[in-house]
Amino acid sequence: MPMAPQESSVTAMRLELEEALRNGELRPENPEGLVRILSPLERAVAGWPEAPAEDHTASGELVALLWSKTHPSATDGATVLRNIQCETHVVRMLAAMVLGQLLDSRAQDARFLNSARAKLQSQRARETSPVVSLLLSELLTRIARMTATTRLAPRAPSLAPAGMVNPYNAGLPIRDKDRFFGRKKILEQIGATLSSDEGVKSVVLVGARRSGKSSLLYQIAAGALGNGFVAGHVDMQALSTPDWEGLLKLIRKSCVDMCARNGVSVSSSIDSNPYEAARAAIAFTCSSFPGRRVLILLDEYEALGPIFQEPEQAARLQGILENEPFVFFVFAGSQKPDALAQRGLLTLLDNSRTITISFLEPEEARQLITEQVEGYLKYPPEALESIERLCHGHPFYTQLLCQMIFDAKPGGGEVSEADILKVMQAFLQNPSAHTILTWKSLTPRQKLAAACVAASSHGGSYVSAHQIRSSLEQQRYPSPPSIHDIQRGLRDLQDLDLLEKLPGEASFRFTMDLLRQWIAEYRTIWDLRQELAADYHPASLKRRLAAGAVDWLIANGVCLALYQASPTVWAPMIVLLLYFPAVTASAGRTIGMRCWKLRVLRTDGRTVHPLRLAVLGLFGAMECALASLLLLMIYFAILGTGPGWWWKPCLAVLAAELPHLARIAVNQRHQGLWEALVDTMVVKTQEGDDE
Repeated sequence: MPMAPQESSVTAMRLELEEALRNGELRPENPEGLVRILSPLERAVAGWPEAPAEDHTASGELVALLWSKTHPSATDGATVLRNIQCETHVVRMLAAMVLGQLLDSRAQDARFLNSARAKLQSQRARETSPVVSLLLSELLTRIARMTATTRLAPRAPSLAPAGMVNPYNAGLPIRDKDRFFGRKKILEQIGATLSSDEGVKSVVLVGARRSGKSSLLYQIAAGALGNGFVAGHVDMQALSTPDWEGLLKLIRKSCVDMCARNGVSVSSSIDSNPYEAARAAIAFTCSSFPGRRVLILLDEYEALGPIFQEPEQAARLQGILENEPFVFFVFAGSQKPDALAQRGLLTLLDNSRTITISFLEPEEARQLITEQVEGYLKYPPEALESIERLCHGHPFYTQLLCQMIFDAKPGGGEVSEADILKVMQAFLQNPSAHTILTWKSLTPRQKLAAACVAASSHGGSYVSAHQIRSSLEQQRYPSPPSIHDIQRGLRDLQDLDLLEKLPGEASFRFTMDLLRQWIAEYRTIWDLRQELAADYHPASLKRRLAAGAVDWLIANGVCLALYQASPTVWAPMIVLLLYFPAVTASAGRTIGMRCWKLRVLRTDGRTVHPLRLAVLGLFGAMECALASLLLLMIYFAILGTGPGWWWKPCLAVLAAELPHLARIAVNQRHQGLWEALVDTMVVKTQEGDDE
């Protein structure tokens, strides 16, 4: 009996999922691959009335967890906890996401919370994926707060003798206004911008990850801008896939929640069409709060890009803003609008004002550090100065360092320089998952610039691109980047708030000495070379030979065609010699390499200069000529005639080619002998690389 179309579709997606698991494409650090493969499967299984049949393969567990995401009430918590410790990191990641959905409904289940905490702590101790480790840490923080509130769990190690819970929160957005510090100037700027008559219809809050954007949105939703504003938060995490209608439903829901929090009930008879329903909900909210500005808050606004690929839908949403003079959007994200590629999203931001969120002011940071533990921990001025130097007022790192200090002093008392040094050493040896993710998100050029500045800027001194170049040359760093490339890397790190520039000079230093010390100790320029090589999948001998065969057929096909047109050996020889250097230098790789998804990089991950590519192309031409001559030798041997004088140089080239192939085949290296000579490597194209 043939399968139903829906079952057939799921089977095909399941096969694609299994293939992605086998080739390593599906991993937590590859969000594009996760969305491309898991999102269609999640939509397909969402309509199943019952959980899929038990299947303990990795793909089977993923299908079950995807179903659980849309059916939390019917999910078996024990199965989710078992998958937290699965061998496959993508299964662990998805299980952590599903567990996050289950926690609120299991808040009163002491046995489940304690079991979840034990599983999470056990897995976090041996977790290898920084993304999964971050999810596990956030779940443990949530459980700690839930158990402390409901008094269901035994006292955690972070409880002070007097019963005080560690008040510092490193990682999760802060919803409690009593634990939110600073950002007064930012709030005043937002309020003034949206209250002006300058035609601004939206504000874009831009800042690095963990800089406090989400916490700020929660405070705005709670009324931090004053009585002249009413705000509703759009939960973008509930939008599992980029979907226009789903976004409209979330906007409508935020308006309903906004009204409900202020004692206004919304009629359930609003139009069933998602766009009309959202428009009507916004209009109803405006009429319910006359004279007040209605704010719709959207976090991680870059996720809207796939929804607004074209301007039409963005224009419809923009039309609502223009027709409702008291409605505004407040977006938050890590990318500036001018860095976005989607035309539609840029259309939506046409009348926006960008506000940057960075570090806390020194006084705001001191309030965050001291006011939450007043009467229990005492921070003398020198301790506050040390934390300021290490964290520079970064909300996440300040909270994290203080959280570790609190745990290190269970009896309270005065915080000494020795306490801070002990905690700092603990961080350097075991950095947070956010630190690892931040490092991994940097480009090779940015990583090299960061490693050089960290090694050179002792005592807070500034370093220029010329000093970095000179230092690399003194250390005999292979093929150091140009001054221009170093300057670009430094400017990129400044945009990410990792470096600060000396006013009037082209010199830089780290904003946070905590990160500088970690990079200087554990991410040196020599560590970086090994790390960057390990980040790429080596191109196997089989794949490289297949790419070479494609190029050989193309080059010899052209040569044969030229020889038939004009029976002379010179034109084919010139084509054979020029094909590889010309194509490699101009396009970055040959046609065969493109067909077999290979690319050439420098050994530190940088792009390769065309001159180096041309030299590498000459080696390719030599290999192609060698293959042709070997075939001719075999042909002459079959005919019983001698190959001529050229068999000796042919054997000499073959003698050099064999170590090249052996280096690739035996050691599975990115480099053969020819690549090693020009300091390059051949790797497989990764998800997200330009094709």
